Amino acid sequence: ELESIAKNAIWLAKKKYIQNISWKDPDIHFEDLSKISTKGFEIIQSSTPSFARTKLKELMTYIFSRDDLDMKDFASKLKEIKREFKLANIEHISFSRKVNNYTKYIVNDYDEFEIASRCPIGVRAAGYHNYLLNNSELKSKYQPLGSGEKAKYYHSKEEVCDVFAYAAGDYPYEFAPDIDYDTQFEKSILDPINRVVVAMGFKSFDSNLLYTTSLF
Repeated sequence: ELESIAKNAIWLAKKKYIQNISWKDPDIHFEDLSKISTKGFEIIQSSTPSFARTKLKELMTYIFSRDDLDMKDFASKLKEIKREFKLANIEHISFSRKVNNYTKYIVNDYDEFEIASRCPIGVRAAGYHNYLLNNSELKSKYQPLGSGEKAKYYHSKEEVCDVFAYAAGDYPYEFAPDIDYDTQFEKSILDPINRVVVAMGFKSFDSNLLYTTSLF
């Protein structure tokens, strides 16, 4: 049975795609670019930062609106989004992740920060939050993160741990490490967009958002 008709679409892998829907059952029509539908892509994943979900949809709408994609112009759009990214609320650019099996992976979060091998990124980030909290004078203000809790996390430049988590709506600005904006942007926006442009037959953007074409 016919479920939908797309004016254009991009397939990233099996069961991973983005479509510009024109019609879907039962006879619902959409104006061009008004219904961007995705599967297996960050736009619809709740773990993706809200800022990234919005901008990824804007970028996909832009791609579908062009007969020929000017990659240097597209790079300029990415640079502008990155400028906005650095000014956004920390909660809007942080990933979301549920903390599972905390005691299995966090060996020590008091006098040292020790984790077990293959510790998931969300648990590692939560453990580092608790380690910093336990070594602060703010235990009466903030609660430790434990198994079953949903947390926000971001990448940082800390040597001890490169990710940090916090409870949604309760960002501990007193001891939270500085965010690594470059890595956070790459993980939340640049990497997904690079998968799209590569699937379209273009080269990926580098971390500096430069796009160059080979002479040979």
